[in-house]
Formats: sequence, structure tokens, C-alpha cells
Amino acid sequence: MAGFVAENILLERLKVFYWNQMDQIQPEDLLIDVRRKDEYDTGKIGNAINLPVDELRSRLSEIPKDKKIFIYCEAGLRGYLAQRILKQNGFSSVANLSGGYHSWKDCTTEAGLLK
Repeated sequence: MAGFVAENILLERLKVFYWNQMDQIQPEDLLIDVRRKDEYDTGKIGNAINLPVDELRSRLSEIPKDKKIFIYCEAGLRGYLAQRILKQNGFSSVANLSGGYHSWKDCTTEAGLLK
């Protein structure tokens, strides 16, 4: 799986962003947490909406295709899968948080940014 992810990033089929680039997300963009609801309820990033990856295909109509979409999961794998689903269904601007919520939380806590 890591090989597929790396190949898709190198071939620019997929786009990633990093914990310290959260400021590139504008108010009109969508931040989607693709973890399960119980994970989302224990903590989330900013104003992220919860749309679990297992429900994504059946809920595609809820996501506007004309917006930039930033997604994350716990560590990156479900975000990768969600990004592939969205790209294969005509969403052109989708980026996945490298390392997911876990990395974001660790990095922002260590940097003194999360209170």
C-alpha cells in the first residue's frame, strides 16, 4: 500500500498537505474528517465535517465538486482511500493530510500550538 501511495504522489495523481500547512485551507474550502464518528467525537481539526470513508460512496452528492477539499483520517491510509474515491468520481481538487490527525495532533501539541 505504501508503494501505491508513493507512486501516486510522485506521478501527481494525488496531492498531500502537511500539518503546518493548515493555513492554506480557506473558509470556502471543505475540511473532511473521514474517520469513524467515535474517532471524530474524541477530537477533530478546526471546523472539519465528519464523513466516514465507509459512507463516502453513498454520500458523494453531499460534497460540492467546485470546492477545494482537504481530507484527513487517523494516520493517512483511509484519507488516501477517500482521496482515490473522490478523484475517481470527478472531484478535481482533493488533498490528503500526510500522517493524518495523529501527526497533526502530535506536531501541534509538541510545538505548543494546541491548548
